[in-house]
Amino acid sequence: MSSTALVVGASSKIGEAVVNYLASKGFKLILHYNKGFKRIKRIIESGNVRKQLLATVRANLIKDSLTEFVNRVISYNDIDLAILLSAIYDETPIDMLSEERIKEVLELNLVSHVVLTILLGRVMRRRGKGLIVIFSDLVSLRTSNPYLGLKPSIPYIVSKAGLNALIRFIAKELAPIRIVGIAPGWIDLPTLNKKLKEMIKSTVPAGRPAKIEEIIQVLELVIRNEYINGTIIEVSGGI
Repeated sequence: MSSTALVVGASSKIGEAVVNYLASKGFKLILHYNKGFKRIKRIIESGNVRKQLLATVRANLIKDSLTEFVNRVISYNDIDLAILLSAIYDETPIDMLSEERIKEVLELNLVSHVVLTILLGRVMRRRGKGLIVIFSDLVSLRTSNPYLGLKPSIPYIVSKAGLNALIRFIAKELAPIRIVGIAPGWIDLPTLNKKLKEMIKSTVPAGRPAKIEEIIQVLELVIRNEYINGTIIEVSGGI
């Protein structure tokens, strides 16, 4: 019997790669998106994805009820794997941060993930199995900014550091459900301009950003190895 995966934030570039990988492995798919309707529509046009798709679910994770979102998701099928990708990247300087922007970043990047992890984890625990993978960020594991050329804001860094604490502490609370984090560094995305690529080449020991498929390889390891739990795996290239 096929396992079912929920991908939260499926319309992102990494989300697309995750969805295609899961479809290729035979997972039935429930895909969440908010504003990326055109992107999610293009993703599900892939033959493998269309074949494996159970549902797409639109939700604003800041404004909408997450309890209602989870209830809707589990009405389609039991969830064996949940991958949480939704995030706002923010570089607002501290002297320009508004209360609204601070709350927006923390609500999406941290609060929604905490709520979804608890709600989905409790449902999974009743079934006695499940895996939740949370995408964090390398910056939250360092004491200084590892990204020369970028200046992530304090709310962004705090939100990702909060996810790391969530992952480490909630695994015991939700056992035997596994909670695992993946913290990428630089990823080779279309948003990387020539200047950033040159800077990465000179500052990252690997001499390049991670390929998306290398992130997927780590995800595959996490799914396959049932002893990995309550930890955050770096994909940093050595920075």
